[in-house]
Amino acid sequence: MVALCGLIYLPSLFWSLGLDQNIFAEIGSLLLQGKKLYVDAWDVKPPNVFYIYALFQWIFGKSEFVIRLSDYIFAIIAFVGIIVATQREAAQFGSAILQKWAGPLAAILLALTLLSLGLADTAQTESYSLAFIIGAVVLALNNNVLSRYSLFLTGIFIAIATFFKTTNAIFFIPIILEIFFRDRAQFAQGILSVFAGFILWTVLQLGVLAIEGSLSEYLRITYSVLTHHSSEISQFGMWSLPRAMWTYLDIWSILAVAAIVTALVKSDKAFLRLVRMPLLFLVAGMVSVIVQNKGWGYQYVVLLPGLIMLCAICSLYLYELIQKRNFATAAFGMIALLLVTLTITPSARRRIHYCSDALLSIRDHSAYVTTLGARESLYYPAGTDSLAKYLSAHTSPTDGVFIFGEEPGAYWKSGRIPAARFVYSLLFTSGVIPDSDLIVMTDSLVRKKPALIVVERFDTTAFRGRPETSESQEEVNLIFVTLKNLLVSNYRVSDTLCNNYIVYQRKGFSN
Repeated sequence: MVALCGLIYLPSLFWSLGLDQNIFAEIGSLLLQGKKLYVDAWDVKPPNVFYIYALFQWIFGKSEFVIRLSDYIFAIIAFVGIIVATQREAAQFGSAILQKWAGPLAAILLALTLLSLGLADTAQTESYSLAFIIGAVVLALNNNVLSRYSLFLTGIFIAIATFFKTTNAIFFIPIILEIFFRDRAQFAQGILSVFAGFILWTVLQLGVLAIEGSLSEYLRITYSVLTHHSSEISQFGMWSLPRAMWTYLDIWSILAVAAIVTALVKSDKAFLRLVRMPLLFLVAGMVSVIVQNKGWGYQYVVLLPGLIMLCAICSLYLYELIQKRNFATAAFGMIALLLVTLTITPSARRRIHYCSDALLSIRDHSAYVTTLGARESLYYPAGTDSLAKYLSAHTSPTDGVFIFGEEPGAYWKSGRIPAARFVYSLLFTSGVIPDSDLIVMTDSLVRKKPALIVVERFDTTAFRGRPETSESQEEVNLIFVTLKNLLVSNYRVSDTLCNNYIVYQRKGFSN
């Protein structure tokens, strides 16, 4: 079953990278060159995603395929975990069908869902977290004599997930509630075991950051994010969560609702106890999404551990109820459901599209890249490639380069070191970065005077409720007046690439 799921998700190996993945890849590369996380390479994310990107680049080298391979391996681990977790949960219910097929069905649904996400919402902090969140479920459901140690490891897994995404700490809640419901006599001891594991790993990770000299900056950035993120403009609304569940599992999510309603009508307490933990994990994922207060995107991936288990268990529950009345109807319904899932549902159309992308990438990767993004947009991979080739041709590895825009992939692909610790400018208008830090950045550019400064024209963001670009910020934002004066006094426009990147060359610099 794991091999089948791996086959389903195989096309993901040939996708390109999104903006976020380019950021993670560049910062991971900088870590391998001795730079300090957060101090020399700024970002708002916890450290584990950068460690993963750095690790795979260190082992396999620098390429898009390597990044995709890291995501693929973590997906395989998640497939194993979801099978074990769902099988252990289904073992509580006296149904041979559920006990035999719930785990395999959950794994297939997870593989199909991940395939439907495409390049932007995979190889993300949330998608790497899945393996550890699902692993925590597996360990929490361990009822053998080593359960204390399993709960200790559960705490460690939640801590690891938290250092991918801080809001993953919310998954403590379903773990604690499930321990309470299952064994109230051992509740205190179980909670202590989970917290001990969490605290141990947290101290370990913070200790690593302290040894690296990054801890104080990490804590400062985390505090800044916590205090400013609530003021950001968001598209999150009351229908965002239902939309997410429909987007991920469409008709399977409807079946889950139907099964729960049926169980309530039938007063089937055994089944309602069975779906308790998946529901708790689904609610925890919802809370995490609400806390982040973001519009649609990869943040919703944390819904999957609970949602996948719930849909698999509920679908088989309905199948068994129908089968008891009429086997032919149940069999026909299941076959029809699988065919619809693979062909005409919204998620199926996305899967077909992304499989087609993978085939095009294999046949002609350059042609595939040209289909992604848009020329006058935040994300334009063909432009990133053009800029990377330009930097490689017009500078040496020792020349300073600064890109005022959303092009960390150009640093990564050209092998050029950013002249400032901000490898992208996406959050310059979000409030997360103090004005004083941006002033320090521009002052450092005045001192360093990099060989090339590139200003992006169409990387539009709207954190303050109005469209802003790096070019508009450089022209009108008083925080960047020093940068503007530097360009006027010490640089000349040498090129404009893809009508999107204005290349300023330092006067006197000879490439």
